[in-house]
Amino acid sequence: MTVVCIAASVVQLCSIVSGAIAASVWLKASLIETPPEISQRDMEALDGDIIPILARLMKGVRLQSRLNKFAAAFTAIAVGLQAIGYLFLPQVCWGP
Repeated sequence: MTVVCIAASVVQLCSIVSGAIAASVWLKASLIETPPEISQRDMEALDGDIIPILARLMKGVRLQSRLNKFAAAFTAIAVGLQAIGYLFLPQVCWGP
């Protein structure tokens, strides 16, 4: 195996790992639950003050946003590595 073929294999492996990380982070972001429905009893207990409820909601939204940014970055890395492997590394390694 030549150095170029080893480099191509490493680039492909890194792309697979980056794609797997992106998928797992996106799954984690998708499974974050927002606070349940606000009942009349909740509103009465808070004397109509919705700030605590909005704070809980925004905490979940911030976490989802942060995780989605990480997942998008790992996806971009995976796509970039695939492009490098396809465009710049010769296809001589996958012959008969």
